Amino acid sequence: MLIEEDVAALRALTGRTWREAFYLVEVNHTGDLEDGTAVTHDALRVFRNRPAYRFEGRVHEQIAHHLPGYLAERIERTPVRVEHFGYLGAVRDAKGKSRRNIELLEQQAAEGVDTPFLAFNLGSEYAAAGENERAHDRFAHAWAALRSDPGRSSYGYVPSLAARYVKSLRVTGRLDEVDAVAAEILGFLPGFTDVVYEQGFSARARGDLDRAAELFARCQEMGDAPSRYSATVGCGTSMAACALAEVRRDQGDLAAAEQLLRTALVDHPGYLGTIEQLALVLLRAGRPGDTVVSEIEALGGPLAPTAAFLVGIACFEHGAVGTAATLLRRVLDAQPGAHPARAILAEALLSTGDLDGARTVAEEVPADASCADAAARTALFCRLAAGTAVADAQLDAAAAVGLPAAEVAALRAWRDAPAATPAAGTLPAAAGPPALTMLDALARLEQFDAFERLAPVLDAVDAPWRERREALARLYLRRGFLESAADEWIAVVEHAGPDARAFEGLSEVAVARGLDDDARALADEARRLRAGTPDLQPTG
Repeated sequence: MLIEEDVAALRALTGRTWREAFYLVEVNHTGDLEDGTAVTHDALRVFRNRPAYRFEGRVHEQIAHHLPGYLAERIERTPVRVEHFGYLGAVRDAKGKSRRNIELLEQQAAEGVDTPFLAFNLGSEYAAAGENERAHDRFAHAWAALRSDPGRSSYGYVPSLAARYVKSLRVTGRLDEVDAVAAEILGFLPGFTDVVYEQGFSARARGDLDRAAELFARCQEMGDAPSRYSATVGCGTSMAACALAEVRRDQGDLAAAEQLLRTALVDHPGYLGTIEQLALVLLRAGRPGDTVVSEIEALGGPLAPTAAFLVGIACFEHGAVGTAATLLRRVLDAQPGAHPARAILAEALLSTGDLDGARTVAEEVPADASCADAAARTALFCRLAAGTAVADAQLDAAAAVGLPAAEVAALRAWRDAPAATPAAGTLPAAAGPPALTMLDALARLEQFDAFERLAPVLDAVDAPWRERREALARLYLRRGFLESAADEWIAVVEHAGPDARAFEGLSEVAVARGLDDDARALADEARRLRAGTPDLQPTG
């Protein structure tokens, strides 16, 4: 789509009869449209209509090799801009584009084609599909083939290859190779901010926060790379500021992170990452949820649905549940088909103890939604916690949308208890973790009748008796039910004799009760037992 302001400039180009072709600045929107992420590059999009000028190739067709590139004055780079939406995630998914491209490119390779450009394209499609090791293999192959090519800086795809190769080193854990390859790239592609940006993330992954901060600050000084490098918009501006703010946050300097993000949001209000990170920093600094939203909207305007969704999740995770629910409802008002927002809204309502409200919202998520399993989990939990009937068909439907079989078995056993509690060892071991998660939620919500109905289900799990007692004791301790925690550890000692972990747990109970002398005595006994049983490992 041509940028409206550039229509006259494009028309003027056609009058330059001495030119055979023109590069336009193509803005490729990526991710989701509201994310504000894009890549710019110079694309040959205007050329004379001559029989010899035709695109070739099965995937990522090329035409430049047919144009008179040996006569520099015949081809011009222009500032005329066009927007391209074909790389948006929704568009690619709808067309099955990545998998189709991989099949076509692999067919070319099987036919004996082995060029750096083919390897680059195949690596790019593997990366888009999340197959990082295969992507790295193809990028490395292409890079090795081009290393000795003196003309490599003139190939239009080489900057993209360079940036993706460096990123592939990072995402596959080859962190020690990043700086050397980056230095090589910057030697013949100077000012390529995207490469320095990847160096920053590599330094952060290595734990070198000072170096990461230095690199992201350097990105800001460099600014975005020129479009001839197929540069990512924001690597020298909004994205760099956001990355530097994350490092400052990791270093404990929330004030510096906040200032960076505030400035970035004012300068680049369209970048979604800034909004999310600013919300996290403000929440960690202790701002109430409503204040966070008002401060962000004062800087960048009303939150778009995707931004409201991310800020809503941040608020929910930081305990600002009321604000989270308001934001998620706003998302659903604007986008009724945004079912992930509906599933999280159900969880938010559940966290407040609104079992009926959470169940109603969760049951509105259709079976073909990507979050149908999470919604089914919430709906069934709410029904069982409230003592509402659950039919076999509802449990079967939960299994059909992806709820694990062991979890469904635990839910079925809970439904049938106490009238038909399963015998010991009849539930698979994998049913233990979801049963404990549900027990923990019931304890937090103080749904004690439901807790008592579910607790016997844990005894039916095919897991060692000792470990089941430990898990339950830890749950009680975490939720402040000190007497119940102590009873579990005492039962361990009475059943199996002195046990270091049991004495450690009883020591923690004594500390919570303010019985310092008892706590020290119990801890000393635990240390004595460990000294005699060095193979026993402490628990977290």
